[in-house]
Amino acid sequence: MQKLPQWLPPNPTEVSATMGGLFATDAKGVNALAYGGVGGSVSGLTWITPQGERWVIPRTQYFFDETGCILPDGSRLVCATDLGPQGLPLLSPKPGLDLIDFLAGSEGWLGAAAELELRLFPAPLESWAVIYYFAEDGQASAFCRQLASWRKSRENAKMLSAVEYYDASTLDLLRQNKETLSTLKSLPALPEHAWEAVYVVLQGDDSEILEEALAAHLDAFEEAGGMEEDTWAAMGGGEMEPFDALRHAIPELVNMQVDSTRLSFPAFHKPAVEFAGPPAAWEKYISMYHQEMAKGCLKGYVFGHILDNRLHVNLLAKDDAEWSLCWETIRKWARSVVADDGLLAGEIGVGKLRLPLFGDMIPQARKAQVDQIRQQLDPLSRMAVPNWEDAT
Repeated sequence: MQKLPQWLPPNPTEVSATMGGLFATDAKGVNALAYGGVGGSVSGLTWITPQGERWVIPRTQYFFDETGCILPDGSRLVCATDLGPQGLPLLSPKPGLDLIDFLAGSEGWLGAAAELELRLFPAPLESWAVIYYFAEDGQASAFCRQLASWRKSRENAKMLSAVEYYDASTLDLLRQNKETLSTLKSLPALPEHAWEAVYVVLQGDDSEILEEALAAHLDAFEEAGGMEEDTWAAMGGGEMEPFDALRHAIPELVNMQVDSTRLSFPAFHKPAVEFAGPPAAWEKYISMYHQEMAKGCLKGYVFGHILDNRLHVNLLAKDDAEWSLCWETIRKWARSVVADDGLLAGEIGVGKLRLPLFGDMIPQARKAQVDQIRQQLDPLSRMAVPNWEDAT
């Protein structure tokens, strides 16, 4: 009997990524909507502490309780476990949390992963993808509302592995570079009238059930004002490769815009965020991003995982004044995220450069919790991490 190919369900698709980096940020791949981050697919971890000790950590052996967690060396980490993230995704313990999941996404603050034992699963027999193009503002949101409602059943949620949103600026960027970027040349021309787009992936083992799901999505698309001829579809294998190329082309093209900007503004570095707001509030966040960009006459691109409200926002600036306005705008957005109990990093970590920008938004009790954890696990401060004093 032929064995099915095995896969890592979150499915990070950046070819240059390493497993250590994916674990350090608890990266959210294209299928994170259905499967969560990479850390959840780790069944065993070998961890190197700041002191150089080697911990072997099987899943389901070390858990946090109300006051902390027993560690592999027999000591106990004592810390508050009732605060929640409060905007900061890393080092957020809670009762019942597995130590592996606590270390996933710790971004090098407490040590480094040396070995990872991964839980792989048989790949789904069928993977179908559709890009839906919308001609008018608001139609993509109406479609996604229906997808969110359709996804409420457990069976449907398992099938819907990815839903990504691309705004008008992102589509324009693809149009402008379609003939110059080799990975995009095999795609048809993007509809000139398309204002926004939504990329949907369905996966499963029963093609009849997937056909029913696809029919329901097409009905929702038409109810939202879309036309069937404004769709691109692919069904598994090589058919999906051009769609993967399109997804990867977007951040690549944004970075090319950054390089071009630096020719006239050498001090520029990209103001970019990937906040994670409350999943049900994605419409509020899309509106917030676009309204503030329009208000400040800022050029930017909004794209990413819409149903779990993990959208990437990349801004450009032509001079110091615009660059300062970009970061002022990002800080305004960040305050809204924290007020909504969202996260200041939803996919690839908060990083050492961005933490000082947001550090003054983290409540003092949460900072004290993080400092207590660091002092116990890295008493000599061997790991280079930002200081809260710099976060102003």
